Amino acid sequence: ERQCFLPSKISSYKHNFFEDLSPSPNKFTPIYIMDSSSNEEILHDFPPFLRVYKDGRVERYILTEKAPPGFDPDTETQSKDVTISEEPTIRARIFLPKIDPNKPKRLPVLVHYHGGGFCTGSAFGPITKYTLNRLASYANALVVSIEYRLPPEHPLPIAYEDSWAGLQWVAAHAKGNGPEPWLNE
Repeated sequence: ERQCFLPSKISSYKHNFFEDLSPSPNKFTPIYIMDSSSNEEILHDFPPFLRVYKDGRVERYILTEKAPPGFDPDTETQSKDVTISEEPTIRARIFLPKIDPNKPKRLPVLVHYHGGGFCTGSAFGPITKYTLNRLASYANALVVSIEYRLPPEHPLPIAYEDSWAGLQWVAAHAKGNGPEPWLNE
């Protein structure tokens, strides 16, 4: 049996991806259904990510739990969630490494877009949190991970537009007068 191995700090994320590569509908739990009153003919099946029916209905499957922001004792990195835009709703998670008082206070900023081909993944998932805590710490950089809206519920180019809005929001802090104190300092 093949297994998906993850670092011990995120072992609570117990999803065996290889086992779920079967198209069996009993292995998935839909978290989004556009219209449940239509027929069951499948147009595209992308387990363990999503299924698209010929009538346009979409089922997205649960893969990633949300990991809460906060202090990471292994890297001494702090994270928090922020709202970039209310309409449309665009959010991000910011990762701040431990500040060394002997080094310049202003940190470089890295803007991160989570993986998943612009149709899966999350800036708030446990793997993203684990990875970006370490990246922020090792690079001594402030990391901003943008949570963009996902297709097919939000057709492209919405994910690109959200990503661009996130980058513009970060850039608005360049002179130290944006709405987010962690980016201003």
